[in-house]
Amino acid sequence: MNAEPPRDSLDTASVGEADRRLFFESIDTIERRSFAARVAEFTGDPIDKVLRFLPTMVSDTLRDAVNGAMLECLELALASLDSGSTAPHPLVPSLLTGVTGGLGGFFGMLALPIELPVTTAIILRSIAAIAGEEGEDLDQLEARLACLEVFALGGGSSHANRDIGYYTTRTVMARMMTDVMCLVSGRGACDVGAPVVLRLVSEITTRMGYVVLEKVGATTIPVVGAVGGAAVNVMFTKHFLGVARAHFVIRRLERRHGFEVLRALYAARPVAN
Repeated sequence: MNAEPPRDSLDTASVGEADRRLFFESIDTIERRSFAARVAEFTGDPIDKVLRFLPTMVSDTLRDAVNGAMLECLELALASLDSGSTAPHPLVPSLLTGVTGGLGGFFGMLALPIELPVTTAIILRSIAAIAGEEGEDLDQLEARLACLEVFALGGGSSHANRDIGYYTTRTVMARMMTDVMCLVSGRGACDVGAPVVLRLVSEITTRMGYVVLEKVGATTIPVVGAVGGAAVNVMFTKHFLGVARAHFVIRRLERRHGFEVLRALYAARPVAN
């Protein structure tokens, strides 16, 4: 078997200026535009100040809610996602998740285990439509799992380590998704309780969990409190759909120029201070 060429020897000059600009804009959307930044723009306050005052008991409820949401989304992704639909107008998923967020805001943390799976399922359907528009074949399991991957890419790994790079995250996720695809192909179905499946769900939950914590904390900010969970869910939805568009644009460019070429271009990019 031929050894993979070193990345610095790959011809990144073959990527034209327009595609290069689109690639870096998409990377910037994923790595720089955090959900916390969107909240801060809306409220004028950094979300970190609020999170310090949230009770410790929130973490258990939060973890259970995110786990439940990811298991439901995984089952949806493994079963089917529409391959022929087009992405709805951005107002449609925002309106739907705004309604669920408003109801969730009315009942508080008690509603999170119910509201979050519904919200993420709505977002996942819109992510799948975006994927289809960018040329993904959603009849393929790998493409459907790439839709689920958006929640990890848009979440970061933890508050202390939010700057893990795009391709590092994808490398970690790819190994786990490969294991799940092997399980499905070997059995013809997927046991959502299988260890390889639970590892994938746990990885996404870990990365997405802090964003959900920010979502919960944002509802306690006075400026947001007037409209509660509805406004937060609209921001939450726009955040992940923005990440989805950027992610599938990058995958489209990878199909055009080659995965390793774009990864080399990413590695050679100037890093902002």
